[in-house]
Amino acid sequence: YFNGGGYFDKATSFDNVEVLAQFSELKDSPAAVVSCDVGKGKAMLSSVHFEYNPEKLDKKDPHLQRILPALRQFNAQRLQFALRILRLCAK
Repeated sequence: YFNGGGYFDKATSFDNVEVLAQFSELKDSPAAVVSCDVGKGKAMLSSVHFEYNPEKLDKKDPHLQRILPALRQFNAQRLQFALRILRLCAK
């Protein structure tokens, strides 16, 4: 779920940043999800809300009413994406 938020500009120009997902529909495909090494671990930053369960969103919100059917339809893919991103960060 993306609600007019940001993206990670020029993420590939940093040595310790790995792009995990990109906005393919935007010019030059900016990064949507990145990870980087921090001390002995990793940090993951996301401009999209892949943690949002569509069943928990406000069904009365007029802005969400338009997109809730699509969010529900692709919920299985959202969960697969979340697992993939977390596995990539665990390496």
